[in-house]
Amino acid sequence: MSVRIAVVPERLGSVLSPCGSIRLAAFLDAMRNDAAANWEIRYLIPEEVLAFGPDVVVWQRVAMDERQVMAVAEFAERTGALTVYDLDDNLFDLDDEAERIAYADKLKAVEGSLRVADQVWCSTLELADRVSGFSRCRPRVMVNALDPGLWG
Repeated sequence: MSVRIAVVPERLGSVLSPCGSIRLAAFLDAMRNDAAANWEIRYLIPEEVLAFGPDVVVWQRVAMDERQVMAVAEFAERTGALTVYDLDDNLFDLDDEAERIAYADKLKAVEGSLRVADQVWCSTLELADRVSGFSRCRPRVMVNALDPGLWG
């Protein structure tokens, strides 16, 4: 069976953010290498997701705005695609005032992502507990870790 996976990582300009590289790219690239050859994983920008027609959509943090999240949710409902949202930082309770201001207009997209995703991945148990009130499912803890393969 062919599986098409659209991945929308957080980006810093044209490159993946550290979170995108550590949390999604390393994990999904390893999955692709271990999976059957019929898995097609593509790293996309939000505007490319629907045209790709994926079976699974994985996105992260603030990689999509609220409108884009709702478009993916509608697509998934219409097609039966699975949706996975990855959140590795508590963006709701930031200590630094500058960070709070930077993320303030993006929190609606985070809340929307938590509400619509079939699965939510969080980096810690504390974060999973914090966002479980928003999420339609119990978040899974997917801890940050270094890939032992990097240390050959």
